[in-house]
Amino acid sequence: MFQISFPIKTLTCFRLQSQSFFFNVGNLPYTLAFNI
Repeated sequence: MFQISFPIKTLTCFRLQSQSFFFNVGNLPYTLAFNI
């Protein structure tokens, strides 16, 4: 489980490959990435 900082302010949720998910929080300029 890890965090990656990105200057993105968009509410999105998409898959990376098959075991990674990225969650962009609309009001917060950071992205959470963690393995499921």
